[in-house]
Amino acid sequence: MLVLPPDAAQSLLSLDDILAAVGDAFRAFDAGRAHAFPVIAAAGSDPTTGIAIKSGRDDTKSVFGVKIGSYAPGNARRGLAAHASTVLLFDGETGALTAMVAATGLNGPRTGAADALAVDRLARPDAKILALFGAGHQAIWEARMIAHVRKLSEILVWTRSDQRFALFAEELSRHIDAPILRAEPETAARKADIIATVTPSREVLIQAEWVKPGTHISAMGADMQDKQELDPALVAGSRVFVDSVDQALRIGECQHAHRAGRLPRERILGATLGALLTGRCAGRVADEEITLFDSSGLAIQDIAVAHCAAMRARERGLGIEVAL
Repeated sequence: MLVLPPDAAQSLLSLDDILAAVGDAFRAFDAGRAHAFPVIAAAGSDPTTGIAIKSGRDDTKSVFGVKIGSYAPGNARRGLAAHASTVLLFDGETGALTAMVAATGLNGPRTGAADALAVDRLARPDAKILALFGAGHQAIWEARMIAHVRKLSEILVWTRSDQRFALFAEELSRHIDAPILRAEPETAARKADIIATVTPSREVLIQAEWVKPGTHISAMGADMQDKQELDPALVAGSRVFVDSVDQALRIGECQHAHRAGRLPRERILGATLGALLTGRCAGRVADEEITLFDSSGLAIQDIAVAHCAAMRARERGLGIEVAL
């Protein structure tokens, strides 16, 4: 078994490597050659904390895997990251454990890669103003990955904290050469060509009437029941694409409009990121339509980037080999 310690995995992969790995995983998912299993999610003894277990397999790589992710917002006081992720990889034929990857450093870019792939195919060609709802670690990666596929002229950021915004803008400016401005929710939503929501919110942050025709929205925050960032009327009125139909309706942003009877399952059948990437599903068809990508995150993304990092580490003789 190969053990990759913290930060080692991310250092082995470029942004293009991660985009390619995630794209290949979604193409395999669309072809029925990769599978995501039901998510297990629960809070800890402190209800503000949480743990999620995502698993799946990728037959194109003969591998299956499990990602165990945790969230502890109080870690900031301890000088620790709020999110942590570990990926276990198993040989698809023998079932043997082949790698344990400390994947906290991969979680942000893996999520941002799905967003960037959707933006690249769904945002208007002239889209250049990004509005970010949220200013945490994941929001940094959403902006970085989007900026990797689109030239941005301005980034508007909504966050409740002045201090959080200052730290966020300082960090993001190291990676993106564009003005980074703080904005209130309505102002940011009305001005944006691309909106990315990256919060743990359980209430509506963006009203339908704020979003102008032609906007693309990537809803990245909702990944369990009752999480919500968008007005259900906005979801129902958009052309919706998802990472997984079943998961989007169960724990994604789509869950609220679906439960209200405003987004029938039939409307999003086949409208997946994998189908977009393979060309089986058309992307944006009119400049004025609002497009929405609902991403709750799939284990196939984690397996893809961890597998890529493990292969690269073995090629370079890096990591720790442990006999089992």
